[in-house]
Parts: sequence; C-alpha cells; structure tokens
Amino acid sequence: MEREDQRMNAFIELLKLIFGIRTPKTESHHTPTRGDSPVIPVVPHESPSGISAQEWEIGLAIVDLEARRDSNGHLSVYRLPSNDGGGSEEIAGINSKYHPEELAKLKTMAPPLREEAAARYIENYTRRMTGLSESSNLRKGTELFVLDTTFNRGGGGSAWVVQTALRSLGFSVIRDRLWGPLTRKALIEADRKFDRQIIDRLRSARESYERNVIGYRANLWRGLVNRWDHVRDLSLKWNELESPAKASLPSPGSGSEPSRIVLPREGTNSLNEFYGTASPTGNYLEWFSFPVANVRLYSRRGASLSDRTGNGLDDHRCHSKVRNQLEAALSAVYQALGKGQFEKEGWHIYGGCFNYRKKRGGSSLSTHSWGIAIDINPEENPFHGTDTTFSGKAIDIMEEHGFLSGGRAWGKDWMHFQAAIPHVTSGSYYASHGLPANVQSASLAS
Repeated sequence: MEREDQRMNAFIELLKLIFGIRTPKTESHHTPTRGDSPVIPVVPHESPSGISAQEWEIGLAIVDLEARRDSNGHLSVYRLPSNDGGGSEEIAGINSKYHPEELAKLKTMAPPLREEAAARYIENYTRRMTGLSESSNLRKGTELFVLDTTFNRGGGGSAWVVQTALRSLGFSVIRDRLWGPLTRKALIEADRKFDRQIIDRLRSARESYERNVIGYRANLWRGLVNRWDHVRDLSLKWNELESPAKASLPSPGSGSEPSRIVLPREGTNSLNEFYGTASPTGNYLEWFSFPVANVRLYSRRGASLSDRTGNGLDDHRCHSKVRNQLEAALSAVYQALGKGQFEKEGWHIYGGCFNYRKKRGGSSLSTHSWGIAIDINPEENPFHGTDTTFSGKAIDIMEEHGFLSGGRAWGKDWMHFQAAIPHVTSGSYYASHGLPANVQSASLAS
C-alpha cells in the first residue's frame, strides 16, 4: 500500500508540474486555525453524486477544521495525545475510539480519495445524531456550527450546547442532552429571530461545555479555542451571505421595546392563584442552573454552591414557572456587563430564593415562600441599605425579564428581585417613574 501511495503521489506531482500548481513545502501537524498558513487541501470543486452542494460544503468545512495534512494537501493519519479521549489515532477527527470501522476504511484508501469519503461520513453521522436534514430551514452557517459541534462532542454534547444557548436567549427548553423535536423547533425559531446572537451564544455555550463538562486540558486548550473561533467566524460569514437577511430581534437590555410580561400583584391570594398555593415543602420548585459557566456562584457566607444536576453549572432552586426567565435574566445581565463588571457588582453572590416564611415584621407570606424572589449580593445590598452596587443597566434587564427591584419599589432592600408586582412605597423610584412599561398586572390581563 505504501508503494501504491508513492506512485499516486508521484503521479499527482507530475500533474501539478504540467498545470503549474505549486506544492507547499511544509507539513501541517495541527488543525489549521485562524492566522496559520495551512497546507492547501486538494478537493473536488463540484459536489459528488448523492450529496447536495450545501451538504458537501459543510462536510468539507468540518473536515478542514479537523484535518492534519501531508505536504501534498491530503488527509494524513494523526497520532492523538494521550488525554485526547478519542483513542490512539485519527484521520480528520474520525478516530479509533468512536469511529474505528470508518477510520480503518480511510487508512486503506489512497490519500487523494480520503477527503470525499471523510466529508460524506461526517455529514451523514452528524445529521443522523441531530435529526437535522438539509431542509431544516436553518441558515447554512448555523447548521455548520451545530454539526461541527456534534462531530466534535457527539449528539448529547451538541444538544447540551444548543439547549444552553437557547435558554440564554429566553427559550423554554429542557437541558436534557437529547435532540428532540422541541429542541430542533426552538433552534430554527432562534435562527430566524436572532442574527449574530445565535452564533455568539452557541460559541459561548460550546466553551462552557468543554470547561465544565469535559474539563480543562492545558495542552489542548489553545487549539480548541482557535477551532471554536474559526468555526464561529466562518458561520457568521456564511449567514451574512444568505439572502434575504433575517431581521434581528432586540436583545434584552438593548433599549428597544421589551416583551410584555404578565405578573400577579403581591399578596397571598393573588400569588396562590397565579403560582399555586405556597407550602413549606416547596413541591413547585425546580433546580435552576446559574447560566454562566465561567463564573462560580457563592452563598452570602462565601461558600461555593454545588452542581446538583450534573451539567457543570452551579445550581439552586426556584419556582418552576420562573426558572427559565430567571436564567435568561442573569445570562442577559452577564452578557451586557461582561465578567469583570458582573462580579464587581456582585451578581454571582447568591442570597437565597426559596424560603417559606413571613415578611420581616409582617403577618403575610414573603414572595420567597413561592420561590419567585431572589436575593443577590445581600452583604453589600442589605435590607435596610439605601445604596446599591447594581447598575441601572443591570436592574433594567432584570425588569425586562419580569423581576422587579425591591430597591426601586421601597427605596431599600436592593438585593431583592421578585416576579410579582410589589406594594410601592411613597417617594420610591416606582412611585415617581411608574412600573416598567413591559409589565402588566395579571388581574388586568385576564
């Protein structure tokens, strides 16, 4: 076989001399990344029979993201690092652990034939894992990012990434690592509604998965980051070329007209009617994952909270009816502020959500009894304090997602945000400015 490869390579070199094609002098030993000067792949210009032009283009793109090439630009066998997790060797990401039969076939092929075979296999494999057909109505760039993630981290991993991105955009999907019709439908809707944002959120979620689920590996990290950035840039470029362009919805905190949110007025009867009867057992609660993977969540006493659901994110409990909007709210605050300002204001310091108790100094139940209120950074935003560490921009975002500020309602207790219309104190911000324009009382909506 080695002698046949040599004959084939000699024949290709002869053709290159005849047609004046230059051969690169160096061999690439790593995945081509932005800023590299990779060996030029030798691939057919037209899609082969049995595969559409879009499928072919996506398949080739993923192959090129994975490829190690010889000096002629053909796919070569690559020996994997011991902690790669994909076995001992691979060709274009088709490794000995997860794809042993296909790898064996590729190794027996003449190098010039490997490109097409690898692209076909990757296309079929990733669409089978996700249930995404070419007629899925996703933009090509978005489809590329999702399928590349699937090939890199399997169907369960890519479902986690997509579901995490969708939840950060306010979609009510369960992060169950399964590709079902609801996840696919939400992804298509998000791709229509959000232009660049969907790719940016997928890129962020992909890094979160690697860091928190797979685990940080120093010798591989730089290559992974280059890979994610490269496929993000290519996906954005492909999406920009599609016509007609899809309109982007205003993002939370952008200053555009926010979505209308219906909330009950504070009071035991109205809250019981809207959220169900409060109880000490909290049988209406669900675990809520803090939506920012590279920020640890701490209690008011400085202890880090734990990952209860096994998804690599810190968890606590809130009412099932507000879980998704609370995740979306905190994620939007993080996206708007950035990591440094987010931590400076103390949004990562958790003071509690569910606590079946009466209000301080009162006889009626606190909104915490339903798990619809959350206290953030209580040490620097105490109950009786009139100053806050939180920026107006961040508070506005919480309001856009239906969490009204205790500080703006009462002039104190700035730690407190609740998914209910509060009793407003005279002289407070809400008393002089009114409630947020997007909030409507449940009694008026019914």
